[in-house]
Amino acid sequence: RDLLEAELIWYFYYHSKSKIVAVCRGAQLTASVLGAKIIQDINKFLKVNEDHSTGAFETIYPVPTKNNVLMSILN
Repeated sequence: RDLLEAELIWYFYYHSKSKIVAVCRGAQLTASVLGAKIIQDINKFLKVNEDHSTGAFETIYPVPTKNNVLMSILN
């Protein structure tokens, strides 16, 4: 499944002038395929203490990395 979806992401990225919109696992896979660094525990990375046990929505922060295609798309 991952290989097929990764190939679709690459194909769409190189052959379409539209932006890719993905949610949850799709966002993680898209970010990973396009060169972003995925952080397992964003609170620990940002050194904040937030309780996510309520299931509240969270903001996704792309992390700048070398040759990060995702950041170039978002900017």
